[in-house]
Amino acid sequence: MLNVKTVAERLAKSETEVLEQSLRSYLVREMGLIEAELLRYRERYTVVDPQELRRLIEVGALPAHPAWEDYLEWTNGLEAVDDLHDLLRSAE
Repeated sequence: MLNVKTVAERLAKSETEVLEQSLRSYLVREMGLIEAELLRYRERYTVVDPQELRRLIEVGALPAHPAWEDYLEWTNGLEAVDDLHDLLRSAE
């Protein structure tokens, strides 16, 4: 069975070090997945940021559905990435 103790022993590292490195890797991976989704919004709407998308919706250049939902997801994604960055910075 894979567990922290076994991995730490095999790598000659402390369990704490293995856990910290694992958590960092997990956070970086999660940020990458979110950022990949955010890139799809940029490409789908050919805009740079969610504020530009919102302006296009407000002036009627884009239909509100599904653009508004994508706008909300985009802003939530940016907040999530910021939160993950904060967690990584706090671990330094």
